[in-house]
Amino acid sequence: MQWSDLLGLLPPQVLFWGGMFLVLASVLLNVCGFLRSRIAPPAPGSLWVRPYQLLSFLAFEQKYAAAMYKIGLTAVMTTRAEAPLLKKAGADSGVQILDSKGKPKAPT
Repeated sequence: MQWSDLLGLLPPQVLFWGGMFLVLASVLLNVCGFLRSRIAPPAPGSLWVRPYQLLSFLAFEQKYAAAMYKIGLTAVMTTRAEAPLLKKAGADSGVQILDSKGKPKAPT
């Protein structure tokens, strides 16, 4: 038995609306990804923070673009060898170091 045999059991309306849903969902996610790549993050406290976060969520940019998703935060990409030096420099200058969830990290 093949997939085409199983799809033949479904009424054409189900196949049509299922296909339309997949196409429209794909278009929505691609448009969100495009807009997200072109629009700069709003200022913290702005009225546009929530719509920007929704746009980032729909563009699937929660993990690898976490610094862009969290308004007002930045991230420094570094090697593992340099990470302790950057953490020490940040702590010495009074910059608060946050974990991946945005909570303050305990000094190490």
